[in-house]
Amino acid sequence: MAEETEKLHIARECASDPDAPPPTCIISEDICEAAGIRYEDAFFDGEAMARAALALSCRDHDPLCRLPFSVSVEAEQYGAKLTLNEKTRIPAVKNFPYKRLQDMPALQPLDFTKGQISAVLEAVKWLKHHGETVLLELEGVFSVLSLLVSSREVYKAVYRNPEEIKQRGAELAGRISEYAGEAVRCGAGILSYSDATISFELVSPELYRDVCGEVTVDAVRRVRRAAPHTMLQLCSATSVGLERADRAVAEKVPVTPGLLYGEALKLVGLNRKDCRLVGHGCQVRSPLRMQEPYIYKLTLR
Repeated sequence: MAEETEKLHIARECASDPDAPPPTCIISEDICEAAGIRYEDAFFDGEAMARAALALSCRDHDPLCRLPFSVSVEAEQYGAKLTLNEKTRIPAVKNFPYKRLQDMPALQPLDFTKGQISAVLEAVKWLKHHGETVLLELEGVFSVLSLLVSSREVYKAVYRNPEEIKQRGAELAGRISEYAGEAVRCGAGILSYSDATISFELVSPELYRDVCGEVTVDAVRRVRRAAPHTMLQLCSATSVGLERADRAVAEKVPVTPGLLYGEALKLVGLNRKDCRLVGHGCQVRSPLRMQEPYIYKLTLR
């Protein structure tokens, strides 16, 4: 599929959670109007993005300011182009920059001074300066790859050329971890890693464990090394897949009953130095009250 919309991305991320809420972190014209900015600027201008995130947080009574509003921040650095649909105004990536994985050159270090990534980091700094706790979502390896080539090409490589996927995955994981470290230096308080493009249900258990799981675990470990003192939250599609593939073990960490999910992430992140990697949740649920008073600590295998 040549068009990946923000709404589809979040719907897929929450697919393993039947009680997932509507995608409230989708930016809207109304939110931008309340923030005093143009809709287009919420994706490309740092201060405008920050003001939109703050307006969204205030509207939803969200304890976190969540960024960004685009899934193409990392992929843009390697040729993906974000466009706004003229009719629906939904942001999407069209026209993959490469036909095959083999066509992609070596991935150069990210340039934090240009493009969406520069705007995101500026927004993080602005929100931190104004006393907000920022959750920054990182797109996972397979999600970024599927914005550079078609998902079909990614799956084909997983099945037919797993070593190529591992090599590309390691290369991209290094770049994602650099971004994570820079985001924390700019003031991000929580990181989230989302990669629902490939889930446990979509490939064989053995293939997920030996290829997809291996790539994902490597990426998560790299992010942890880049930001060892910052909580990293894995989307449920990723954490559940890792646990089912015996690549991770989940442990319940009790929290005060009645907290919002975002409040629980903040408290555990501040008070539990042994709980820096968590999962089985979705950052979209940040402004919602938890049904059960637990955060799930993850240990990778």
